[in-house]
Amino acid sequence: MKAAGYDDTLLDHQRRLQTENHFDAILELVGPDTLMDSLTHLNVNGITCFTGELSGMDDARWTVADFDPFGIPAGAYLTHFSSDTANASDLNDLIKLVETHHIDIKPAKIFDLVHTSDAQAALDQADSFGKVVVVNSDY
Repeated sequence: MKAAGYDDTLLDHQRRLQTENHFDAILELVGPDTLMDSLTHLNVNGITCFTGELSGMDDARWTVADFDPFGIPAGAYLTHFSSDTANASDLNDLIKLVETHHIDIKPAKIFDLVHTSDAQAALDQADSFGKVVVVNSDY
């Protein structure tokens, strides 16, 4: 992930980040069960972006049990990602950002439709990172 431009990566244990550090931005990829812990690691004016639910969790759910907005640290922000609000202008801004900063967005691996199960196996690997694409062989 560092090769992709991330400053650092952190492991969690029992759905808790294993650090006392605080951050300006957190991309919450796991889900509701880890969201409140992630929020406690924000700096003042920091922002957490909730992106959804990691599949395969034993008790997967879409809500935070007993959510209290006062549990968000004062001066910190919580938002979420939804592709529902994306538009052509946003997409053009993203393309411009990629071009300006020479960000490598090539898929990590490309599979044909017959090898969809291989694509899933690649995603399930512990060292999997990046987008995996499956294309229709007739495409």
